[in-house]
Amino acid sequence: MASISDQVKPIGTRHDQVRLLRPGTVTLSSSSTYNPDPSGPPSKLWTLALTIVP
Repeated sequence: MASISDQVKPIGTRHDQVRLLRPGTVTLSSSSTYNPDPSGPPSKLWTLALTIVP
């Protein structure tokens, strides 16, 4: 189990804090786009897996 807090500050910047509350694995995923240029880079998907062991 995990506790996650999320902030978007300043605009365009995301800050996440993950606190693992007990042993296990949590996987976070997010996608982002580049809005100023409609023909700019495509959306990107990323994932992050965190595991805590006793």
